[in-house]
Parts: sequence; structure tokens; C-alpha cells
Amino acid sequence: ALREELLAKGFGLTATSDTEVLTLMLAAAGGKTWEDRIERTLPAWKGAYSLVLVVNDRVIAVRDPWGFRPMSVGRLPHGGYAVASETCALNTLGCIEIDEVQPGEIVTLQGAELTRRQALTPSATPARCTFEFVYF
Repeated sequence: ALREELLAKGFGLTATSDTEVLTLMLAAAGGKTWEDRIERTLPAWKGAYSLVLVVNDRVIAVRDPWGFRPMSVGRLPHGGYAVASETCALNTLGCIEIDEVQPGEIVTLQGAELTRRQALTPSATPARCTFEFVYF
């Protein structure tokens, strides 16, 4: 549906991936910051996702409002932060204070700073992929 909307607006799509669709939506969205652009486009994103975007001098993590896919953030022992879909990856890095990125949340890592923005209201009925219980 999102792909068809972009094609109808004259966007040229060369691939069939969700990544291309989301990238074009973000590029076309208004907003002062990438976080603003993400927040404006999030309501149109349907389905399960955990995204990590590297934008200039920061890393932005985004999670769907159902919390279908896992995502966590951890503080590195010598400053800064890391984000991963598996807490074991953060443990391997020696992260302390590991916390879950909440459903519908945008987390920005910039230098030694971490900011959180609740962009979408978490779903009243959280969803988890059964595979995630087996895998994690």
C-alpha cells in the first residue's frame, strides 16, 4: 500500500524492499530533524519493525507500537551507548544499564547523550513474534 502511494505521487522506486519505501517517505516528510520526520511518517508504517538509522552524527533507533521485534539500548562502560536487537550483543560489548526500547519509541544516541521520544502510543495489546521467544 505504501509503495503504491509513493508511485502514485511520482516517486521512482527501483527496488521492492521496505527499506526503499521508508527511506523515500522520510526524505519527503517535513520536519526540522530526522526524529521529526520519523514521527510524522510512523503512523503510516504498518507491521513489525525495529529500525536503526545512522544519520550524520547520531544513531536513531525506532520500534513498532506493538513491540513485535525486540530492541534494547545499553550504556557503554566508558561512555556512549549501543543499540541492538539482542541483549546478548550488548552484554558482549560490556554494556551496563541495558534497557528496552519501548514500543512506539524513538531513541537517539548522539555522542554521550541518549534521548527518548514516545512517538506513538504503545498498543494496548502488545504482540511478540513466537520465534523471538524461542530465539531469545
